[in-house]
Amino acid sequence: SKLFYLEHFQLLLSGKQADLRVSLENLDDLDTVSPEQSMASTAEYRDQPPRPPFDMLQFISTSSTVQAQPNFNAQQVAVSFYNTLKAPKRSRDHKQHQALMSILATASEKQRVDLANAFQSQYNESLQSAMKSEFGGHLLTLLLELSRSSPYNDAEWIEKARMKQNFDAMNEILLSRTNAQLSALKNAYMDRFGVALLDALLQSLDRRTGSYVMIVQCVLSDDAQIMRKENVEQLQ
Repeated sequence: SKLFYLEHFQLLLSGKQADLRVSLENLDDLDTVSPEQSMASTAEYRDQPPRPPFDMLQFISTSSTVQAQPNFNAQQVAVSFYNTLKAPKRSRDHKQHQALMSILATASEKQRVDLANAFQSQYNESLQSAMKSEFGGHLLTLLLELSRSSPYNDAEWIEKARMKQNFDAMNEILLSRTNAQLSALKNAYMDRFGVALLDALLQSLDRRTGSYVMIVQCVLSDDAQIMRKENVEQLQ
């Protein structure tokens, strides 16, 4: 029956090979299942309560990709970063640089932002500025983004795309973020550049069609009748 094959396909995807082998040994039993038994199994499967629709966009764009480090102390880590980044060149240890990069790569976004704030508070210098004197190229770009929040990174990239008239990049950001993320992006953009994101984009869209402008206005709208309702608990 379809239910039989669905169950075994799920076992295959789950990697439970032992369960799959045991179950496949009973494959011949399918020939002995009566029509009444098959209908009963199908009805039982059909009568299960419906599952809520799965929102793939919300899941992939709000789920953390890195778990928070246990016992993470932003102030102590900031001291380690400062001592390594400000050490004389002759005493610098390549392994210490690797340790710093490992911390940024394995900490959660909140922990990385807390670290950047602690560094700024303790040394009156931004962590980004300190890293610029030590690293360069694509590695520096990656480390700078790891030391900022996602909304701030979005604001930086959408401004670069706006200045270069790179509408593909702007579309990717605007059309792949949830409403909560777009709201955070607008706040970060205002804080970073001192102007509303929509106003800045509309200045760059003078030559675009009216339909495109309307879409951008809808995407960045605060109108509750237009915005898609989201599961706030899942976003936190």
